[in-house]
Amino acid sequence: MNKQGMRVLAVAVKKDVHKEAVYSVEDEKEMTLIGFMGFLDPAKESAVSAIRSLHEHGVNVKVLTGDNDIVAKKVCKDVGIEVSHVLLGSQIEAMTDEELREQVEETNLFAKLNPMQKSKIIELLQAKGHTVGFMG
Repeated sequence: MNKQGMRVLAVAVKKDVHKEAVYSVEDEKEMTLIGFMGFLDPAKESAVSAIRSLHEHGVNVKVLTGDNDIVAKKVCKDVGIEVSHVLLGSQIEAMTDEELREQVEETNLFAKLNPMQKSKIIELLQAKGHTVGFMG
């Protein structure tokens, strides 16, 4: 489903319910899987021409997303962004600032990022003298 560009959620139930609606990761055990739910969040039709125009004007497009890399690659393909190198948030966490500074130049898809990682990548690109515009 991810390869088709769908986000997928697992749906499960648990009989042991708290009196107060306060839950943590620790509560995510001894559950019964009911099934999966997939949904599409397709790119806008105008994205293809916008990306094409950016490329024609020499703009290097990089994608920074919280989505997984499988879904992100499909969306990139759909809008005309050729993915040359992918970095995941978990890989970024293991890198030094210097290692990441080198990787931001060559990477055009960053996936499974948290907001702080997105901000750090933008700051590193700006520190290297790049003009950075972003949406989202």
